Amino acid sequence: MIRAMPKTYKFLTEELNSFDFTMHGQSGDNTLPNMLPLLSAYTHNEVNKWWDSKHPQDVFELIWRDFERAGYRTLYSEDDPKGGGFYWGGRNFIHPQTSYWNRPLELALVESGFVRRNAFCFGPRSVSEYQLDYLVRFLDTFPSDPVSGMTMITAITHDEINNARMIDEHVLNFYKQLMEKNHLKKSLVIFFSDHGSRWGKIRETYNGIVESRNPFLVLTFPPWFLKKYPNISRTLDSNTRRLTSHADTRQMLLDLLYFGAETPTPPFRGSHGVSLFSEISTHRTCEEASIPKAECLCGKNVERYLDHSAPEVPALANALLAAIKRRSDPKNCQEYSLDKVIMVGLLAKAAKQKNSAQKVYSVRVKVRPGGAIFEGTVTAGTDDKETKVSDYIERLSKYKGEVECQPTSKEQIFCYCKGNKMK
Repeated sequence: MIRAMPKTYKFLTEELNSFDFTMHGQSGDNTLPNMLPLLSAYTHNEVNKWWDSKHPQDVFELIWRDFERAGYRTLYSEDDPKGGGFYWGGRNFIHPQTSYWNRPLELALVESGFVRRNAFCFGPRSVSEYQLDYLVRFLDTFPSDPVSGMTMITAITHDEINNARMIDEHVLNFYKQLMEKNHLKKSLVIFFSDHGSRWGKIRETYNGIVESRNPFLVLTFPPWFLKKYPNISRTLDSNTRRLTSHADTRQMLLDLLYFGAETPTPPFRGSHGVSLFSEISTHRTCEEASIPKAECLCGKNVERYLDHSAPEVPALANALLAAIKRRSDPKNCQEYSLDKVIMVGLLAKAAKQKNSAQKVYSVRVKVRPGGAIFEGTVTAGTDDKETKVSDYIERLSKYKGEVECQPTSKEQIFCYCKGNKMK
């Protein structure tokens, strides 16, 4: 955010005294695993035990229901009606989940033929302006009513994170509108990303590794609220430097829902997360923060990089390649071979365990055909039998147009369809 949206970031931190949660972690590598702990009582792993992705998602009981029971008007909009947070892979809802649900309008705009979607625009207006204006008009329409609105702008940055620079002015103007119309005097504004950038040249750098698991979260409170509740203000400031997650954001929203109520508040389901209004421990672990091991940055920094001629490198690279091939469907997918080793790094946590026979490496390879780039964690012992590859393997290159012969699933990224050209 600082790199791609400097104007917005400066306005938020210097003019609005917003809180930037610098150690915020994610709950999965794509949108749904991150939306669930933010908007529901469940983690993705919990949901997978009793829910089939072919079934509707209404069973999640999202937080908007809690807001509506408390008398709020609710809104949800996003700019990708066929993919986005809840619709990727054919998922769907039977019923709208908020009072104002923009998907029918978005589908009509995309499918009508009268409005051509090109270069992130609907006609003469950018998608981001359209979405943000919709949210402002929602606030304008109900100036005296309690409201909860959420807008997701994904299309412009999904494939290229640096495209965020194209909406810097739009988001800045959005905040200025909220200030000019006095909406900031009565609203908490949460500016966040669901997850970090998963591919591209930046992702292949050390900073990219950190950013891939470090979504941003910036909270803007009305000045009077922070003045009236200085303890909360101090706690929020401390928590900006503590390990936090989307589950914590949800707990804070539930705290706010009946904040200061004189009557008993209804019980809420779910035990994940700590409200950002409560001080979070400096010794908090990823497990305590509901951050899966695969997404945890603790211990992921590289102590040293191995030269490609080092004797360990071929075995480590081939172990990762074998794991990739095991997850590729031979019926529909071409067989991969190793193109080149890009990086092998000894992880710092493992390097410090001098008496351990096992070492843990981060391994990145390029395969052919297709030129896909994969990265995984490989644990190596004293012989080949002790070499293990983590189940979590990331694909750092785009795969649109290469994997469509496979059904949408976690395994889809490991395919290069047989009908594709060799490259």
